[in-house]
Amino acid sequence: MSEDNNVRDLLQRGIEALKSGDRATARELLEQVVELDENNETAWLALAQVLPTEAEKRVALSNVLFLNPDNERAQKLMERLKRKDTSLQEDEIIPGVSRKQIRWIAIGGGVVLVLLLLLIVLLTGGGPSDEDLAATDTVATQVALLATQNAAATAQAQGAEGTLVEIEGGDVTEESTPGTPTDVPTATQIAQLPTELPSPTPFAEIFGSGIRPQEPLPPPPPEVTGTIAAWGGRDIDNNDFYTLRLYQIAAGGEFTTVADNFDVRDVDLSPDGQQLLYTRFFPTSFSFGVERSNINATQPQFIAEGNPILKIEMARFCASGNSAVFVAVPQNINESQVYTFDFTTNTLLRLTNDNAVYTFPSFSPTCDRVVVVKNDVASASPGEDLVIIDTTSLTQTPLTNDRTDFIESSPRWSPDGTKIIYVATPSNSPNESDLIQINVDGSGIPIPIARDPAVPDDNRFPVYSPDGRYLAFSSNRRGQYNIFIVELATDTIWQLTNDPNPVFPGGWS
Repeated sequence: MSEDNNVRDLLQRGIEALKSGDRATARELLEQVVELDENNETAWLALAQVLPTEAEKRVALSNVLFLNPDNERAQKLMERLKRKDTSLQEDEIIPGVSRKQIRWIAIGGGVVLVLLLLLIVLLTGGGPSDEDLAATDTVATQVALLATQNAAATAQAQGAEGTLVEIEGGDVTEESTPGTPTDVPTATQIAQLPTELPSPTPFAEIFGSGIRPQEPLPPPPPEVTGTIAAWGGRDIDNNDFYTLRLYQIAAGGEFTTVADNFDVRDVDLSPDGQQLLYTRFFPTSFSFGVERSNINATQPQFIAEGNPILKIEMARFCASGNSAVFVAVPQNINESQVYTFDFTTNTLLRLTNDNAVYTFPSFSPTCDRVVVVKNDVASASPGEDLVIIDTTSLTQTPLTNDRTDFIESSPRWSPDGTKIIYVATPSNSPNESDLIQINVDGSGIPIPIARDPAVPDDNRFPVYSPDGRYLAFSSNRRGQYNIFIVELATDTIWQLTNDPNPVFPGGWS
């Protein structure tokens, strides 16, 4: 499983554990997420709900606000923590020391002073001299300061009058401890939980050592036409979901926001350009599912609703527009399997039934075959490879066999049914993915498409044009991930978008 999918799976499992009340498991899973992806805003916010101490909660919330200063929930929780600190300080004479504690410090300091005076008298055989009194004052002052520091440290560890024990659902609860001292809690170690806010990843670490040109490429010529459905913009919740957009190629980089009240990914557009298919994020339940809607994202239909499957995603239309193929997790196993759903008859069909993990399915033009990424994780030789599944016999035909050398993703069938385009990511260079075109029958040599020979780049989500002459894809070859279009016959590349935020194509009609 690729690192992105692993992070996504860990986050989903962590949220589910949190919702079920298993805070220990939730914490373990969420800590793994931030260890793999320190910029995951959703994981930090959820982690703030399960960390045991105020200091740790504050670090998690600070990370959320660093990544997204406009996160209202994190702002609210942080403000409540600050109000808690203010209420504790109101009864303090000095920071961390209450009036009651200062009285005990004064009494203890006085006792120490008397004992020191008696000791001097006994040793000298008479009353103390001026020098003795001066020395005694100095020692007493140091003792009092030491006692004050110890009391302040104890007060801080005990939380003074109360301890913040939970942040759940936006509420902060306080556990009162009047008149009874509590043990000083031992700070629990968190896996690579930073004490400072994460710094932005250096440009060279993301894009390699080469210098990327920032000037955009020319726009597509007039003969390149159609509509591209995409997802893009700012990932506000850092959950890999974005705004649903439609690009009219003739209008250049201008787009229409289809819906601004929910976020999506893995968008597809029906061949007639009248229907949308997308994976939608539901923030109230931290879950996702696949919806089909009209071109305005109204009258949505939740795919396979009521069926015993979970985590439905990565859906693609059949050319007829009457059915879709997608992956989901059945109730009896944990690995995602391949399904089809007929919109006319509401029939759900399962195409796979094994312990492999399947991702990124795509129909052939005749909808009688599906190309999909398969990772046989339980076998002796796991790794992502492409297989073709016959939708009638359910037989599988391998298309690639490089195992762990390359990570395949996002395969799409050419409109004439003879070729497949997919993303190949070297396992040792995860930010330098290539687009590879291969013959469906396995003949010939795989051909890299739109590779930039000057600077290593990362190319994702290829989509054929309806006539098969062009290919849209997302690339960071100009810095940010934007949509580019390549003419397959000449390898001429144009740039459709020049957005400061990432944009990914999903369907072209």
